[in-house]
Amino acid sequence: MKSSCNFRFGFKVPAFVLLIISILVLLAIGCSKDDPDAKDKTPEWVYKTGENAYQSKPCITGNKVIVCSYHDTDDKLHTTHCIDKNSGAVIWTKNDGQTTRISPVVYNDLVILGGANPHALDLNNGNLKWKYTDDLVPISIYSNPLLNVSNVYFASLLSITKHNAVNGNLVWETEGIYMNLRNSKIVHQSGRLYFGDINGKLTCLNESNGAIVNTREFEGPFANSPLTTASEIFIGIQDADINSKTLRCLNLSDLSIKWEVNIGPVVSDMAISENKLYAIGAQTLFCRSASDGSEIWKYSMTAGAVCEPLVVDDKLIIGNGDGLYCFDKLNGKLKWKYQVPGQIQYGFSSPTLDNDKIIVCCSDGNVYCFKIN
Repeated sequence: MKSSCNFRFGFKVPAFVLLIISILVLLAIGCSKDDPDAKDKTPEWVYKTGENAYQSKPCITGNKVIVCSYHDTDDKLHTTHCIDKNSGAVIWTKNDGQTTRISPVVYNDLVILGGANPHALDLNNGNLKWKYTDDLVPISIYSNPLLNVSNVYFASLLSITKHNAVNGNLVWETEGIYMNLRNSKIVHQSGRLYFGDINGKLTCLNESNGAIVNTREFEGPFANSPLTTASEIFIGIQDADINSKTLRCLNLSDLSIKWEVNIGPVVSDMAISENKLYAIGAQTLFCRSASDGSEIWKYSMTAGAVCEPLVVDDKLIIGNGDGLYCFDKLNGKLKWKYQVPGQIQYGFSSPTLDNDKIIVCCSDGNVYCFKIN
């Protein structure tokens, strides 16, 4: 990847001066560049789902990895896979016609899923344990589940619901429209729930009864999940005017704007570590100050991404439409990469950490396991 930095001067400058200036500018603003020291990574194992799994973040529990895949052309072919995390061998699969592009969660011996209906499978064999069906709308597409203690939350096309994780019984359901994009999910912070929908509405709810605490509307839809700290909430807007400030930090107390910057359309979830915010705008990976949004470094990628960056120690791991990449989180230097043979349409899911390894799904139909170092 060539540097995106260009210099024009109205007078002749010695070559060594240009070289020094170029190095200083690259270090200062983090322009993307080829890195001959970046290593090509080899997977520890590869599991083939036979479908498309790119929006399913793997869930790891014990020695098992749970992922979901869907068929691009046949709506009846949606499969949940249970894989041995050490070898990549299949333990069981379940095709129930319920699951779509879902990142599962596990509560005790239950694999809890969204999709056509909230439902749970037996962790040991994939058998159906419970299913919730809305009385008014028998099939309503539900988002990725949020598990909090013994409760699980979903956003559907028509409402937000809270369920008992053990049996799926409905605890409460909101009124009103909360249109979701399925790969987004509700987030929990300090007794409240936050959800951004495709109408550009950010809603804050009381977790105990579903009552609305606060709302704020924005000029574009949310395709990702909000990111919260104890005092702030970070949001990214997908489609907006070219001049819109699509990355914003709000005060958690009243959803007022703390700072806002324009980084282009934001589709992926974000990550925060040591007061640094990692976000993807269009095809550029940004590291910005969580305090004021100022740029620390950026990396221009050759393809967009739909996954959440993973921060591990001094590393930042992200997958896009071309491959999986590991950066130095402090300066954006590329440490290693894995490029999928052939072309992939969407790229990778958000990776999941397991000790010194990560497990990640890809739209080529495979689940990959890599060592981090």
